Amino acid sequence: MPPLVIAAELPGAGGGVAVAASIAVSLAASEAARPGGVLMVEAGAERKRGPTMLASEAARGLEGRLSDAGFGAAARGRLCWLCLSPEADALADLAAAASVAADARAAVAHLPAALWQAALGSDELRVTGGLLRAELPRQRSLAALAVCELRDAGARARVAARAPGPVAARRAASGLEPGGQASVRAARLARGLVRG
Repeated sequence: MPPLVIAAELPGAGGGVAVAASIAVSLAASEAARPGGVLMVEAGAERKRGPTMLASEAARGLEGRLSDAGFGAAARGRLCWLCLSPEADALADLAAAASVAADARAAVAHLPAALWQAALGSDELRVTGGLLRAELPRQRSLAALAVCELRDAGARARVAARAPGPVAARRAASGLEPGGQASVRAARLARGLVRG
């Protein structure tokens, strides 16, 4: 199973999917260390995301393997994007998809807050890192609790205090580097979540 980073946002923070996608793109950009693509999972997605015209060979390879296994994945830029519907057993599907993508560089899964605890306690998922989108300093105490939970579970923890702007968020959702300071922040967060 590839290194798995779970991501969520605190209520009212917003931008959690964009931050998670930015991290995933940053990990895909460093594929020289471990080729194989990066899987971006959006659990509880309200709509599916289709493939983009330009996609990396690694993303297309992951898309093919996941499609063969019955998942509706889409190659988007440097990422292979998988949307899991709110009605589905998202954590079981996430574990199955991650096992299909075993040779991937990493998997980044944006989860609804209600699935955070279950993902951390899951025996099927080996969470190696957790990313939380929070409005600081207003949500500092909630963020600190989540960081403590991650560390108790043996996972690395990072908090994103800023979400990418609208253009950067759209670029990240297309599997492209968000650009500017958003790319710099994403790279720094990614280094702290997945090593090697």
